[in-house]
Amino acid sequence: MKVILLITRKGGSGKTTLSKHFAVEFLKYMKNVAIVDLDPQGSLAKWSERRFEKGYTEPKLVNIDIDELKTGLKQLEDFGAEAVIIDCPGIFVKYLKKAIEVSDFAVIPTKPTNDDLEFANENVDLIESVQAINDKGCCKPFFVINEATAGDNFVDHAYRALAQLAPVLGVINRTNLFAKASLEGKVITELPASVQRQVKAVKQVKDIAKALRRHIKKG
Repeated sequence: MKVILLITRKGGSGKTTLSKHFAVEFLKYMKNVAIVDLDPQGSLAKWSERRFEKGYTEPKLVNIDIDELKTGLKQLEDFGAEAVIIDCPGIFVKYLKKAIEVSDFAVIPTKPTNDDLEFANENVDLIESVQAINDKGCCKPFFVINEATAGDNFVDHAYRALAQLAPVLGVINRTNLFAKASLEGKVITELPASVQRQVKAVKQVKDIAKALRRHIKKG
């Protein structure tokens, strides 16, 4: 079982959005994918509830207390979970450290703005500091550039800057379809094919999920 953590100290960068999309995309390759919402705002859990009301039974939302995270994940593995996606709050360092300790991969959503880039080093340093203390060294960080605007030259600058710290899985363009799909308990890769073909972000999400999966398969 692989544990994928969505993490950043900067709020509003897209942790919950990516959590949903990774979980749904991974269901194409795995039979048992679970999501865990550690954010007190509960946005991922609320999306899961809307999804259940629409008749979807996957991915499974699992409630685990932060202080019981290690035990809860072990139980999920015993029940056959192949992947667990954890949406973690940015402001509680205690939560972040405990989640990093049990995760195999940490995906850091980052908007192409100076504000988000200023947190990039801090995010990677936090992951590395936890690994150093625990001598574990297996939580691998990755960046995703989120909410990009087509034609914005700063996106290229952000990509180069982030790539010096950790691998960049890809770029996702801004679109209001993320909000529309979420209200329906879906993700944008589940919208009608006629809509998907017109939105570049759909392919970008799929490609990023595939890139992460390749890293997962490598171990």
